[in-house]
Amino acid sequence: MEGTVHPADRRILIERDPPAAILNRDYPPPAFIGDVDNAPVVILMGNGGYDPQATPLEFPNEGSVTRYIAYLRKPRPIEPNLISPYYAQHYAAPLIRTGKAVIVNACAYRSSRKMNAGGRLQPLADALPSVSVARNWVQNELKVAANAGDRLVVVHRPGLWCLPPGDGPNFWQAVNPEWARKHLPSRFRALIEDFLSHR
Repeated sequence: MEGTVHPADRRILIERDPPAAILNRDYPPPAFIGDVDNAPVVILMGNGGYDPQATPLEFPNEGSVTRYIAYLRKPRPIEPNLISPYYAQHYAAPLIRTGKAVIVNACAYRSSRKMNAGGRLQPLADALPSVSVARNWVQNELKVAANAGDRLVVVHRPGLWCLPPGDGPNFWQAVNPEWARKHLPSRFRALIEDFLSHR
């Protein structure tokens, strides 16, 4: 990380989004929430949210920014409220806290619905090297682990991941209108609870 931006993304962001009108870079990016290396349940989301009133309150001083970036460099189970009140209210919060689940965003950087008006985020995300790395991780590592029964993957926000439609062994994707819902669909909750009960 260079400040709040991955160095591989910097040139693209400067060229295509110089005023940060699509992706906010004032605050650290929530690339993942939880132990991304070891959590048996992986929930794939789109990108971090941004609220001009609420987000600054999550980072009241330089120390809070430094701690967040240090966490990104050394993934581990974490108290979701230390990341954002949004994640503290998520169904998976208790599982994130105990290392059983992780939320991963396809695009780490933050945006709001207004910033993404007209679908502006998708083409910018498609050009970012960090998004490409995340997508390759899903295809080359995460799906292999799911096929082996080592991890369960639920894709709540499939749009930015650019995955082929359909499910696979321990790999389940939301369908319309599930991906538009704020809360994790009940069928995913049942899949998660069943998977963990057999571990």
